[in-house]
Amino acid sequence: MIYLYVKTHNITGLKYFGKTTQKDPNSYRGSGKYWKRHLSKHGNNVSTEIIGIFSSNEDCETFATQFSEKNNIVESAEWANLINENGLDGAPKGNKISSLTKQKIRQSLIGKPNPKTKYVIKENREERSERCRNISKDTFWINNGVKNKRSKVLVNGWKLGRIQNGKIGDKSLGSRNDGSNTRGRKIYNNGKKHAFYFEGQQPAGWIRGKMAGYQGGTGAHRKGKTYGKKKL
Repeated sequence: MIYLYVKTHNITGLKYFGKTTQKDPNSYRGSGKYWKRHLSKHGNNVSTEIIGIFSSNEDCETFATQFSEKNNIVESAEWANLINENGLDGAPKGNKISSLTKQKIRQSLIGKPNPKTKYVIKENREERSERCRNISKDTFWINNGVKNKRSKVLVNGWKLGRIQNGKIGDKSLGSRNDGSNTRGRKIYNNGKKHAFYFEGQQPAGWIRGKMAGYQGGTGAHRKGKTYGKKKL
């Protein structure tokens, strides 16, 4: 038998519409990601209402689809469902995820480790973007003649601005290369690596151009094929 049920959290009032083939739907917690995260946070204090019992997959699918659409369970904030329940397993073919559903998914992932990186998400995408934008807010570049950094105050022994050297991809610059440190310079190589210099200022033994068979950037930024040439 197939059971369609509505679970309501007794503390928060959030509802979840689902399906199970277990004999006792009351003992089944539900499989929705957002719903399970909600239970982990607020406890499994829920009430269960069985709204349909079916022996036919077709009848179950028809009823579940109509109930989902009638109650707008995906768009409504009163429901934890991320997709319409169709009485079958998985999302229906051609299902489109709305912006509200995406927000529900993001909220359900907060505090949950990524299985690939083990990184725990502690903030949603909007909060993280705002934090990143504010990192450099009200700061400026300073240097001590050796390296650069951003600061809100002028540190003793440091001066305003960034130092420039003749090489691209130097991490001591403290930022990604934006092209300003190569403007007017030409690429040279010494048979082992590449660098950019003003013409006539290249070190002894460096020649103009890239090494034969090499494609890509320079230094730590090199990429692309080397056509059989050993990677340096």
